[in-house]
Amino acid sequence: MIIILYAIGLFFIYLYLKSIDKRYESLYLIAYNFIAVVVMLIYTYMSTTGGTFSDIFFDVIYRTPAIMTFQGETDGLGNQQLFVMFIASVLTLGAVVYIFFYQAITHSMIRTQIFLSRNVYVVCGDDNLAQPLIDDIRKNSPRTPIVYINEKAEVDEFDEPQIQLIRGTLQATRNYIDKLSKNKNYTFVLLPTENNNNITWLTDLNRIGEHVKSIKVTAFLDNSLMRHMDLEFENIDAFLISKESLLIHNFMAENLPIDLMVQKGLCTSVNGVYKCCKSLNIGLIGYLPLSEEYLLEVIENSGIEDINSDKWAIKASIFDEQYKIKKAGMYQDYPYFKDDNCIHFEKYCPGSQKFYEHIEKKADKYHEFVICLGDTEKNIQMALRLIRLYDKLGKDIPRPQIIVVLHDQANGSIRLLQDQKNVMFLQYNESIYSYEDLVLRKTDLEAERIHNEYMNSSHTTIRWSQLGTFTKQSNRAVVWDVANKIALMPSLKELKENGNSNMNNSQETEASFWELAKYEHRRWCAFHYTHGWSQLPVSELTEDEIQNGTTKHLDEKRHICLVPWDELDSLPQSEPGILKQYDYDNIKRIVL
Repeated sequence: MIIILYAIGLFFIYLYLKSIDKRYESLYLIAYNFIAVVVMLIYTYMSTTGGTFSDIFFDVIYRTPAIMTFQGETDGLGNQQLFVMFIASVLTLGAVVYIFFYQAITHSMIRTQIFLSRNVYVVCGDDNLAQPLIDDIRKNSPRTPIVYINEKAEVDEFDEPQIQLIRGTLQATRNYIDKLSKNKNYTFVLLPTENNNNITWLTDLNRIGEHVKSIKVTAFLDNSLMRHMDLEFENIDAFLISKESLLIHNFMAENLPIDLMVQKGLCTSVNGVYKCCKSLNIGLIGYLPLSEEYLLEVIENSGIEDINSDKWAIKASIFDEQYKIKKAGMYQDYPYFKDDNCIHFEKYCPGSQKFYEHIEKKADKYHEFVICLGDTEKNIQMALRLIRLYDKLGKDIPRPQIIVVLHDQANGSIRLLQDQKNVMFLQYNESIYSYEDLVLRKTDLEAERIHNEYMNSSHTTIRWSQLGTFTKQSNRAVVWDVANKIALMPSLKELKENGNSNMNNSQETEASFWELAKYEHRRWCAFHYTHGWSQLPVSELTEDEIQNGTTKHLDEKRHICLVPWDELDSLPQSEPGILKQYDYDNIKRIVL
């Protein structure tokens, strides 16, 4: 009976251990065995000696450690008690050894996994950023070994990194990349670093990739660099991204600007597709890399046509104490917006009296505020002041959506805002690094599929691995925008669910798809504008360039197709209407 009870308890403790942090498994096991032996001894001694619980308890507590380490006397114990004692002692001894030699045991196990496994994951970066990602990788791909490299770690005389223990990984130095096997598939994740140090990693891995043929690299770079440089790494499959863009993509997946426009009643339906009848007005309070990326992503994700003009359906007012410097930098980086009036830098410093007077005067114009002043407490205080301002104005002026950027933990202050209507948070303080985004690269897989279909239609002969980062980003933008197209054309979801059986037989559907084609062209233009491109007049092309079908000057970042939809037919093209047909065909290829 004693053996059965002990076994049942051991079974449940192992079930519980699956739900806790792996670091504490041994401690729980030691505690269970100690308690089990104490209870068994107390029961045995009370039965054989007739002593009371209080008389026996402290004596048992004193004797148990010695008995469990095979040093105490076991007189009076029956065979079942001795068997349980032996099992408990062995498990406890194993747990103690595991605690003291955890790192060595773990490293030996992972080295064996690496030797036997075809795939290896390598994570490089600060341990505070790496641990949540590594935990997510182990959750989703438990059989794949993980190597962790921290360049800031000091190295001992045996070339072993002296760093904080990262659970479930083989910890190595940077020299590890010189020992990569030609017969394995490596997936690297280079987490954010200072001064774009990941460029050095990419260069070294690209060199090694000449001999190791399967290296995938997800690398974080500076956000501005990602938008203005076209980097090429011929020998590795590189997915380059910034922390800001990943955060905004994840946020907008749940909060589409087009959904907000429909919710605010700013759209009307034409041929089954939404068009803008009134602009979405956004106020950016603080212009930092994150808020700049938010603005550019909104423009990219809102190529929705203004029914009254060719202008963008987005109007942005930027409030920053260094507005003159920020304005000059913006127009230098994105020259298109210098001549377009969709972005306006206000001269009112956030938090000043004139700033609040301006907001109060224009209160009914704004549909959304993004607060990004670089400090969580400042952001929250600004949000509270805006809420009070709109409450004072009364119910006739609806409160706009307020997005508050959080840079660190501020649980008390956040609770002040959580119950407020139309208040949302951009969680810059939480880990956004996941297995799906950075290792599985789900968006990349879909972008590559779209590019391969484009190759099959003979529009290009360049393979995905040969593309520069700009073209790869362009393909990813197509994937991210599918949700916007479905939001613009509600019947599209039904078409997809019904297998598109009625698509070719419906004139209404055909008209809707041409409206989406027009939107797709605007989205494509927006992507180029927000990456620093501008229009290339046809008059600047030479006769040879026209004859050869040249459409862009890559070094100058200028393209002849960056014109309104109605002007496409006037451009040089292989046959009349083919440029518009490309957009129509792309819509069918992408969304169906």
